[in-house]
Amino acid sequence: MIAPMPAINFRSSLVLALALLAPSSLWSKDINIAYSTIGANNTVVWVARDMGFFKKHGLDAQVLYVQGGGILIQGMLNGNIPIAITSGSQAIVSNLAGTDLVLFSTFHSSAGPRYLGVAKDIQNPSQLKGKKLAVSRFGSSSDFILRFALRKAGLDPEKDVAVLQIGNSPDRLAAMRNGQISGTMLTVEDRWAAEKFGFHTLLDVYDHGFAAVTVSAIASKKFLTEQRETARAFMRGLIEAIHFTKTRPDETKKIMAKNTRISDPEILNQAYKFIAADYLPRPYPSIKGIQFTLQDLDRAKPGTGDLNPQRFADMDLVKELETSGFIDRVFGKKS
Repeated sequence: MIAPMPAINFRSSLVLALALLAPSSLWSKDINIAYSTIGANNTVVWVARDMGFFKKHGLDAQVLYVQGGGILIQGMLNGNIPIAITSGSQAIVSNLAGTDLVLFSTFHSSAGPRYLGVAKDIQNPSQLKGKKLAVSRFGSSSDFILRFALRKAGLDPEKDVAVLQIGNSPDRLAAMRNGQISGTMLTVEDRWAAEKFGFHTLLDVYDHGFAAVTVSAIASKKFLTEQRETARAFMRGLIEAIHFTKTRPDETKKIMAKNTRISDPEILNQAYKFIAADYLPRPYPSIKGIQFTLQDLDRAKPGTGDLNPQRFADMDLVKELETSGFIDRVFGKKS
């Protein structure tokens, strides 16, 4: 099963959050790389760290879990988190607010929380009216996708349901088990765990035209310009980790289990099969996904959907590695 994350980390998490909020004036190859969700979709980042791919390319990388997109984004703006692995929508919303955050890699085609999972007594969307549903944090990918799913199910996320902030996926599943909530968005591995408890899914957002960017690498334009070689080193390590993940299942599943706390072999195998197929060898930022996100945000901020999606992406890092032949060499193809 997927075990809830222990609560004893609150003090250390608070200390980390306060440290990340303190301003920093420089970057170096001693670098903080942060991610905001605990799920199999982040396996490639743990692989890059644990198998030494970041170190191979000259990075002394501290890979940190920061629960809460707000703290993560603030840490980025203060310079203490130069690179983050999080929902691409976080960078887009921040950019719209006046920052220079952009996506420079999207390495999944359809990962992230995609299933609207509900309690046993919910058989159709209308039964969710008046119920409590959960997200990790407001403004997170689970929040963005839940609201999309509810609209596709014919519900108004602002009026028909109560949305609570509960935390990461294991904690939301635990809340559903004890009856605290009636539904939440589930990743692929969450869905298998939920079904073992008798829960079921009402819809898959990818069956309803969902195409927003979820798991992406984001950074500021300033960092990507001034520390270009550091950014290249990160991408080299990431691409090697993608290849390793796709081709070394046993080692990858051990790393995945350690970081996600998935102990059920069946769930672990299914999660691995999904991510191994879903990781992109050429992880360009998804222009289609950025455009989708802008159009969705247009409902609240008219005119957003007309913006050029290229504004929110740096396509050149991956292009450089593809043009140089690096990606083909990693994946064993002739240039």
